[in-house]
Amino acid sequence: MQLMEQRTFDFSAGDVGYVPFAFGHYIQNTGNEKLWFLEMFKSSRFADLSLNQWMALTPHNLIQDTLHVSFY
Repeated sequence: MQLMEQRTFDFSAGDVGYVPFAFGHYIQNTGNEKLWFLEMFKSSRFADLSLNQWMALTPHNLIQDTLHVSFY
């Protein structure tokens, strides 16, 4: 099994980020001000994969290594 690379970025107002096609990602506001976030896709359709669905379909050891959580 190939593990996905995990990266974290800090952005400021006006910054632009890029997520490669089909890479899972999440956004967390670590500041004290309201976050306005715009996500755009180069696709004719939108598909959302919920965290619950991702966790159900991902091997537990990968989730534990990525999110630093335990299932037991």
